[in-house]
Amino acid sequence: MLDVRVEDGATALCHGSCTYGETPHVEVLGDIAAFLADNPREVVTILYEDSAEVDAIAADYAALGLEDKVFVYAGGPFPTLEEMIAADTRLVVTAEQGGPPPAWYHHLWDLAWDTPYSYMSAEEFSCALNRGEADNPLFLVNHWVNSVLDLPSEMNAIEVNTYEVLHARVVECMQASGDFPNFVAVDYYERGDLFAVVDAINGV
Repeated sequence: MLDVRVEDGATALCHGSCTYGETPHVEVLGDIAAFLADNPREVVTILYEDSAEVDAIAADYAALGLEDKVFVYAGGPFPTLEEMIAADTRLVVTAEQGGPPPAWYHHLWDLAWDTPYSYMSAEEFSCALNRGEADNPLFLVNHWVNSVLDLPSEMNAIEVNTYEVLHARVVECMQASGDFPNFVAVDYYERGDLFAVVDAINGV
């Protein structure tokens, strides 16, 4: 998930306001391009919280030569990872607000649906439909608890990112929806057992 906006005439990444710092969007895309080049069997999905115009974002992709790597959804069943790897279209780009053109700049809620995401306690977790349509091909589980100021909380992440809590939540949402979660979004991913949970549900 990347929050992108235009600051001083250039695309930048920052959440809410860039007052406290920002990272050039094109710099992060360069890191992603390098990762894809070094890892030819990996697929990357970007979910933009987009406050910048599509043209400004697309210009960064063109500048880095990434337009040949981006995936274009043509409708119907979503391709498997193996099919995307074989086609070498291993970068999926989605945006919460914008959409095509270009064809590879997908409107996220045309492709996916998600659970609610504004929780103040773990007891509030829900697997209900939030955005998108339930028959969209991709499913995003949002899993974090904000602070009393409605901000990310590392302490809360340590509690809800444990294997016991996170695995139970993902399984509950799988069973309630009948869909396999393609994305599990957490705060402070390095805290807790996110990767162990993802491995478990994938049978790794």
